[in-house]
Amino acid sequence: METLRLDLKHALRLLLAQRSITAIAVLTLAMGIGVNTTVFTMLKGIALRPLPGVRAADDLVVLLTTSRSGERGPMNFHDYLDVRDRSRTLAGVAGTFPVAMTIGRGDAAERVWGELATGNLFRVLGVSPLVGRLITEDDDRGEGAPVAAISYALWQRKYHGDPGIIGQPLQVGAWNAAWGDMHLGPENALKAVSILDPKTFLPIHWGTFRLAMHEWDQPAEVLFNQASTIRAQLVMPRLGEPIEPAAASGRVEPWWRGVDGVDALMPPVDSGSTNSKLPRAMPWPID
Repeated sequence: METLRLDLKHALRLLLAQRSITAIAVLTLAMGIGVNTTVFTMLKGIALRPLPGVRAADDLVVLLTTSRSGERGPMNFHDYLDVRDRSRTLAGVAGTFPVAMTIGRGDAAERVWGELATGNLFRVLGVSPLVGRLITEDDDRGEGAPVAAISYALWQRKYHGDPGIIGQPLQVGAWNAAWGDMHLGPENALKAVSILDPKTFLPIHWGTFRLAMHEWDQPAEVLFNQASTIRAQLVMPRLGEPIEPAAASGRVEPWWRGVDGVDALMPPVDSGSTNSKLPRAMPWPID
């Protein structure tokens, strides 16, 4: 034990003498532990302990896309549609995207993790609801009110297993019927500008998040085509281009119509060039 104590004392002195190397070693070790923990957690949830109630859980696979830089991530909504409609090897393809959300209000509000899911998710998984109904393809059409399915654990913990909550309104985040289905949107943004009557209008919405239900440049087209209905100066710089809104003037050029490519990272933009090409889809959510 005395030898071990002396060795530890000597090692500690060396680490304190080389603090930069010590910091790098500790950081590397922490990253390694974090990565291993994450991988094991995923392996445990998917392989060692398959999802309960899922039909043919051993046959489930996760589909990802790889960017030109080699980074892996979820595919965008339009790629998902292509795979779903054209795949001949998969029995079914559904899409999910994890999001942190707040349910309830006031003192009863609670922060939870949820999933944005396509309507066919539960059909593909082959699961059935304990009570009520699950989300279906009909809900994807957006003709009715937004719907949600909650887990058994949340139902028991927050609602004490009360079946009476079926069909009742569930407040998620700061959603309000007066704000439209998801957000203000370009049409309502134009109404707001008309009411506020600012000198300059710089929209920041682009549908670049992975499960965007519209083309990434759809908001830009709507605003560009209806800009004549407002008195404010519309400012729509290229993505990545520095701009001073107060000093902007002149007619907006629809630069997004010349954009090409779907998976490349956003390259540096030369604000003086009219031929710069930007990717049609970004690999990160900036909406």
